[in-house]
Amino acid sequence: ESGVGVDKCPLCRESFDDKTEAENAADLMRLAKRGVNWAQSNVGQCLMEGMRGFKKQAQTGLEFINKAAAQNYPPALYDLSNLYRNGIASELEKSEEKANELLLESANLGHVLANMELAGMHGFEKNPDEAYFRASVAFALDGTNEQAAFVLGGFH
Repeated sequence: ESGVGVDKCPLCRESFDDKTEAENAADLMRLAKRGVNWAQSNVGQCLMEGMRGFKKQAQTGLEFINKAAAQNYPPALYDLSNLYRNGIASELEKSEEKANELLLESANLGHVLANMELAGMHGFEKNPDEAYFRASVAFALDGTNEQAAFVLGGFH
């Protein structure tokens, strides 16, 4: 056996199943504090929602997502885009302009969901060339994305 798999840490290959939720949260927090972008993004989401061993702390969660987004981590840019689009009562005011800017940045860095959201925003009527392009990119990145296949099928 190679020792790799989804039940093991991608960095140290240690099994996730051998630890408690609190231990996994502590490990994830250590990586986030060291500046690992995917860990910062995950910690941010966990803190925003209060899940996976983290207490809900929206402001701290937003700070971690911002740190990952500052490193151009596409999922964090996408999450931050959604947070700006929806706003968070006391932590973040709604800004459609900032949300669209972050969404485009995430899409241009290869995030599938961001590309699909842009394909939907451009649609068949508004800008079919851009919609086709974004759906094509999403499908190229994830050939199992049924939404991208559906949009592309609509063009043929």
